[in-house]
Amino acid sequence: MASTRSSQEGDELVLKAEKELKSWGVFGKEAGDTLHKTVLCHLKLESRFDAAQSYLDAAQNYLKVSKKDTITSLECAINEFSDMGKLDKVGKIEQQLAELYEDEGSEEGNLEKAIQHYERAEHLYDSENMKSASNTCMQKAAHINAMVGNYEKALGSFEQSARNALDDKLLKYGAKDSFFKAGLCGLCKMDNADEDLPEFKEKFESYKEEDVMFEDSYECKLVDKLIIAIEGKNVKAFQMAIKEYDNIKRLDNWKTQILLKIKDKVGTTDLT
Repeated sequence: MASTRSSQEGDELVLKAEKELKSWGVFGKEAGDTLHKTVLCHLKLESRFDAAQSYLDAAQNYLKVSKKDTITSLECAINEFSDMGKLDKVGKIEQQLAELYEDEGSEEGNLEKAIQHYERAEHLYDSENMKSASNTCMQKAAHINAMVGNYEKALGSFEQSARNALDDKLLKYGAKDSFFKAGLCGLCKMDNADEDLPEFKEKFESYKEEDVMFEDSYECKLVDKLIIAIEGKNVKAFQMAIKEYDNIKRLDNWKTQILLKIKDKVGTTDLT
């Protein structure tokens, strides 16, 4: 009986410490470690949601001091929320893990792990009918796939993202950007421009048919000009098309990097 009372008192002290940490705004590894200890207390009280939330709170505390502990805490939270069927919560944590790996850069397979977690988040959001969040994660994975050279997979994802957008009144105006990126990936994946360009042109024309607003967009016109430049092996025309677009709508880093890869189809002149 005494040992039971002692255990209960210990649990109460740990839970009290958790409340104090939150009320005082204490952060860091020590706070994260304390929050991990509260998980067992919550589980004893059959409060799985609070246990899962403690893992999330611990992850936030570890975020700036320990990537390893952050990931471990997030994965533990995923297990708890999954068992409770809280798939929307799991999706958000998978997205957080993806962003964490993406921020770490290309070392140690981080980008590949980021892709995996974005894809999991995408499917979880989709299962919960969270279309906008699902589409965002699909695009995020596609961006990284293109950066690591998985152009075919990136192209397919951007095409699907565009079609998803067209089916949703709130998202349809974003379809042109996805078709644009699909077009850039299509140009990137060509092994031989002379042989592969006719098939790409046919595919690109289909984008214009699917999205009536795409054909008149600056993005579509840029790809059309790039096609002509590649056909004529005209580096100057290629550069001019990019410059004209950039003067109207500034190129972000992703598009710039992709265009630098496409430039090899027309020559080796530096496009930066």
